[in-house]
Amino acid sequence: MPKPQDRSKSKQARLEQEVELLRHELATLRFDSDELQEKHSAHLRHCGGGEDCRQLQNTALTQAKRIKNQDIYIAFLEEQIRQTRTKYEQKIGSVKVSANLLDVELKKVRKQLHDISSKAQQVDKLEQKLHGLQQKLKRRDTIIEHYNSQHTDIMAIIHELQSRIGTIKPSRTMGTQTIQDLEKEKEEDNHLEVAGTDETLDVQLANEFSFAFGMGYNTTTNFANLTSALKNKLKVHAASSTGQCGKPN
Repeated sequence: MPKPQDRSKSKQARLEQEVELLRHELATLRFDSDELQEKHSAHLRHCGGGEDCRQLQNTALTQAKRIKNQDIYIAFLEEQIRQTRTKYEQKIGSVKVSANLLDVELKKVRKQLHDISSKAQQVDKLEQKLHGLQQKLKRRDTIIEHYNSQHTDIMAIIHELQSRIGTIKPSRTMGTQTIQDLEKEKEEDNHLEVAGTDETLDVQLANEFSFAFGMGYNTTTNFANLTSALKNKLKVHAASSTGQCGKPN
């Protein structure tokens, strides 16, 4: 389907072509009219106003009327051409205005698309950060859970150690003064040996506690070492208790 401006151009071209043909035809008619007028004048000079003269005069009048009509039609066509050109220019102006408005709207749409793209990129970055934080939170919960489990085990061992120490201390007072006097030297040797072992274990426990609850509290090895030290201390106290209680009265 042809565009409105194309149809206007085609109509204007047809009208201009028709005007050119009419002007050519009018020029031919005027030439014929002039030639007929000259013949009529010459005939009047020779015949003196007879029948032939009246026929030539009628023909000349008809020709002049036809020429006048052609002039009027040509003027009408020229007015149509002018109006068509004016309408065409108005339509072209409207099309340009519409094109400018459309260009402005397209720029707005492009800007909105750019803003949407930027926001989408920001959302993607935030989702990536959120995923990273969720992973860190999951690792933290795992570490806390592991630490709580180890802490529970350690507290159970400490509670058991305290219970055994409370049971062992009264047993050291058992026996009579006579038996203690008789084996005083042997008891002093055993006491020194056990005291040295307890002192070593106390130092080891202190080191393990300070390291476990300090910078390295989140490692499995530290808890294992601490547990091992507590168990060794329990064994030493148990052996000491057995040695004290097993002597004859």
